[in-house]
Amino acid sequence: MTGYRILMRVLLRENFTLKRILGASASKSKAKMILVIFAIIYALGVFLFSFGWMFFKLGEAFSMINFTEMLLLYIFSYISGFMIMMSLFRADGYLFHYKDYDLIASLPLKPVAIIAAKATIMMINLYIIAFLVCIPMIFSYIYFTPITVLTIVYLIIALFVSPLVPIILSSLLSMIVARITVRLKHAHIFKILLMLILFFGMMALSFSFSFTGGDNPLINQQEFISALGQIYLPMQWFVQSVHQTNILSLLLLMVTHLGLFTLFIFGIAKISMKINSQSGINVGIQNYTPITSQSRTVFKSLLVKEFRTYLGITFYVLNTGIGIIFMLIAGIASLFFKEKVVAFLNDAVGVSMALEPLLLLFIGFCMSTIYTSAISLSLEGKKFAFLKSLPIRPQTIMSAKIVFNILLGLPVAILTLILFTITFNLPFVSLIFMILTVISFSLLSSSFGSVLNLYFPKFDFINEIEVIKQGLSSLLAIFGGFGFLAINGVIYYHVGQASTSVIALLSITFINLTLAVLAYLLMKNKCESLFIKMI
Repeated sequence: MTGYRILMRVLLRENFTLKRILGASASKSKAKMILVIFAIIYALGVFLFSFGWMFFKLGEAFSMINFTEMLLLYIFSYISGFMIMMSLFRADGYLFHYKDYDLIASLPLKPVAIIAAKATIMMINLYIIAFLVCIPMIFSYIYFTPITVLTIVYLIIALFVSPLVPIILSSLLSMIVARITVRLKHAHIFKILLMLILFFGMMALSFSFSFTGGDNPLINQQEFISALGQIYLPMQWFVQSVHQTNILSLLLLMVTHLGLFTLFIFGIAKISMKINSQSGINVGIQNYTPITSQSRTVFKSLLVKEFRTYLGITFYVLNTGIGIIFMLIAGIASLFFKEKVVAFLNDAVGVSMALEPLLLLFIGFCMSTIYTSAISLSLEGKKFAFLKSLPIRPQTIMSAKIVFNILLGLPVAILTLILFTITFNLPFVSLIFMILTVISFSLLSSSFGSVLNLYFPKFDFINEIEVIKQGLSSLLAIFGGFGFLAINGVIYYHVGQASTSVIALLSITFINLTLAVLAYLLMKNKCESLFIKMI
């Protein structure tokens, strides 16, 4: 396929250069490169220390009963589940609504070559992240199991081919959603709702087998994963090919999965091109609503613009809105399932702690996943030149993005705290100080995100996913939020030990507000000069 090879060379250069991954500003600055390396090491360290330690202890338990092949079932289940979740959200942007359709469709390339190249780029991104997730499991298996070089070779091949069927299934689900919503007036709203229903349905199924008590929640998944392995033949082939270095099982895995994936690419090629061609057509003209002129202040108009941009990008909502929905679900569920919610939170944290800091930790974690202020400037893309030409101060633009991030998460966080207070009969005074703490954390994370986006903008993206999920500012914002959360926890522990929880919360609030003011002042003083330099 000559067309496929030519297109792949172009797409690889477009998607995987240092400038594309880090952004132009980071790739040209040594200081920013050092910060990037530090952020990556920090993120991997946090992940490997927590997730990796649980799997190491799990492998140790299985090695005592000479049953380490069970770890291979965990690897298969986790990589398959991860691929389903990620490709469910990404397949739409890569296969069915990609931004460069008008350009690529005009080229003398067959639809099969185009979709195969797009699918390959999507899978490279998925494989990189999925294999990072699987590193702790793979290490645990290798550490506790006598292996040969052939075992490693079979494991690598099996890891590459085993996620193909889950990718097919989730991509088909994404296509069905695209087909259902393409002719609707408010297509993005319906698409978001359908994706959220699918996402939380799978999350509920996963959690029902994960958090049922015990020191290591992974052990509670053993019965379900074992039962799945007994009825799903590819899981058996995966284990047999790696643990027993069975060439027949490996060939069965390769032939079935590669064959199905090839049929999938040929099957959706024309359908994908048709969906992409229809995406720009206004098929909801019968529901036409006359445009009315409204008078707003500049700041309010910017907020409305942020809200419309937010709802207009499905992946934007699905990535930054999950924390909001988790808070609402937990708050409402606590009214009816008090003990189960507390047990879930304790299992998720992994350590037993007092109720107030446990609730604040949960809310802080959810708010750390709301990072629109760290990416909303980059999402302006080519429209940034027009935005910069308007007679609006850069400080006003950035302040609107900060306020939007605050309005997105803070009201829900306060409502969740009120529901928790009603459920657990917390003192009213505790509620007030907890609300102050949450407000200060929201101000800090929002202001910090705006500073990140000023210094690490990324306007030259092909797909919004590059900014929302793969951008440097989004990575720093999420793990920066987790870092602030850890600092808050240290302050609460040490100050609470020396005085009271109220004094501890006041101390956290004061420090968060101080850092938030410093971040906002930095944004205010630097935004105009940085706007001028941005291209």
